[in-house]
Amino acid sequence: MRNRSIRCLMAAVLAVLLSQISFAQVGTATLNGTVRDQSGAAIPGAAVILSGIEQQFARETVSDASGQYVLSAIPPGRYKLTTKASGFRENTIDNIQLSGGQGSTLDAPMSVAEAAEQITVTGAPPLLQTANANVGAVIEGKRLESLPVLGRNFTSLLLTLPGVSPARPASSTRGGPISVGDTGVNPSINGQRWRNNNYTIDGVPNNEPLLNRVPVLPPPEALSEMKMEMALSSGANGHASGANINLVTRGGSNAFHGNLWEYFRNNVLDARPFFVPRLGAFRWNQFGAAAGGPVMIPKLVSRDKNWYVFGYYEGILVRRSANAIALVPTDAQLRGDFSGSNPIFNPYTTVTNSGVSSRQPFPNNQIPRNLLNPAALTYATDLNPRANLAPGVIPGNNYFNQGPLTNDAHQWNLRVDHQFGKSDNFFARYTRTRIETVSAAIPQAPTETTQVNRNVAVSDTHLFSPTFLVTGRFGLAQTTQDDVTGGDLTVARRAGTLDALPGFAGREVIIPVGIAGYRGLSQGIQYLGPQLQLSWIGDASKVHGKHSLQFGGAVMYTSFVTNNLAGTSVQFTALPSSNFAPRTGDALASFLLGTPESASRVLGNTEGDMYGPAYSLYLQDNWRFTERLTVNVGLRWDYARPMRNRHGSGTLVQETGQYVWDI
Repeated sequence: MRNRSIRCLMAAVLAVLLSQISFAQVGTATLNGTVRDQSGAAIPGAAVILSGIEQQFARETVSDASGQYVLSAIPPGRYKLTTKASGFRENTIDNIQLSGGQGSTLDAPMSVAEAAEQITVTGAPPLLQTANANVGAVIEGKRLESLPVLGRNFTSLLLTLPGVSPARPASSTRGGPISVGDTGVNPSINGQRWRNNNYTIDGVPNNEPLLNRVPVLPPPEALSEMKMEMALSSGANGHASGANINLVTRGGSNAFHGNLWEYFRNNVLDARPFFVPRLGAFRWNQFGAAAGGPVMIPKLVSRDKNWYVFGYYEGILVRRSANAIALVPTDAQLRGDFSGSNPIFNPYTTVTNSGVSSRQPFPNNQIPRNLLNPAALTYATDLNPRANLAPGVIPGNNYFNQGPLTNDAHQWNLRVDHQFGKSDNFFARYTRTRIETVSAAIPQAPTETTQVNRNVAVSDTHLFSPTFLVTGRFGLAQTTQDDVTGGDLTVARRAGTLDALPGFAGREVIIPVGIAGYRGLSQGIQYLGPQLQLSWIGDASKVHGKHSLQFGGAVMYTSFVTNNLAGTSVQFTALPSSNFAPRTGDALASFLLGTPESASRVLGNTEGDMYGPAYSLYLQDNWRFTERLTVNVGLRWDYARPMRNRHGSGTLVQETGQYVWDI
């Protein structure tokens, strides 16, 4: 017990330490180089100042004995680099573009001053990735805005990058972005499964724990860049053998700027799908606004206090036809008349002779009314629409409906940036999205899905010295989804099935009923959440001689609640109404007779209330061995404890027939 207490205390101390230490590896850049004179000799002790062009950002250091400098944890953006040394002209290199994860070398030449002189280079040379071996690609904000993308979904632009394959998950409900119209992708990268990608936004998680979807999809106007980094090429990155995809959101700048947009699509030029009798209505409106600039509050905050704000709102309103196509019972079948179908047989006349079973056929392929199951008739009559298509119009189906389907999505974001003096860079961001989908494709079973996503990031980078800095970052990601099938909720009670097959989540609903070849029947609710991820991320950077050391780690807590009727169902096939031979029997006839092929019921609490922590530590050394050779060495440790269910978990030991359960 004492040892356990000590371990818990050590874990708590470690968590606190990690939450206080950080170097913003994810989403920031590193710039290094050598300060030289005209002859190429190094200039030690030169002041090196990196200043932001768009914000009042400043980072300073001093070149070492070999004239080298390193500037770490630089937010993406445009900068100018100024070098000063006694006896030399002040030199400025302007318009330096840095992106997240970039590690580049930029040498700063200086010349001897004859008088008070200053040299400004208005255009920086193209920066190459020379300080680290990261493999990946960057899409800057201007490209995100200018490239035509359906639904303006940033994940689609991943397909323009090398090593990306447009492989989609087997199920559209798993692995893809939570987006309107299913416009996004979660592709295979470097041949890895789509589950093996890790999405972050401003360095904090942007993954749904339960189904591996991408919850937050900011519009292009709200993004500074998207960086895809492959192959775990740095010890600071984990969780993904495919790629780490990080979004850097836009912050305010020295000048006010804003955007307004409206995108509209309709069905005027759409072609009719082959199996749809007529083209339905379609309207897509995607609109929004984004704005940012310095914070100015009269008598409280002046323009020169280095406070910046940026926010956006985007709405998507889609109105279209659901185009439901199905095979439903005909009025004749509901009376027991299956003439024209496969021969059906009476399951209650089964006899077996010499190991061979047989049944008596129903005369004229009609089930007597006294054999029609009342509960099945109630289900089939009240939960199904009536057939409205003649045979052959849509092969294998007799029902078509252009019932309305609406998608409403709203998302907004607020970000605040501030530089406290010269030692602290701080930002905080809150993002929220809400998506509602309502479908009346089957009027007897309307469906409604509501998804709410939240993402929070808080970060502060503190410089203890020109060669040592730390950052603390906190992240919160929350997702909740409810899927509700409505309709007549008195059917189960009127059919008398609640005693054997109880309702779900306080609702008197029917359980899922499968009828092979025909439209299945179901009511109920499925909830996926709240799903919560809390992360405390810690990193540090220390420059020591030719070594740029980066180290830190993270503590992540994940929890989610989920439940549905997946374990309970009744399945009907042609077998119970067949004569044990091909092309005999009908699944709908078996259903109306009340003779399922299989049924399953889950007893006890089926809810999953899962929780568990994960931990990581890393050490990275970017060793500038020579001016033309940099060696990257890293070590990373990850541990994710198996998640636990607060309600307990159980299993049946097949060999003994014993059911084992434990909290």
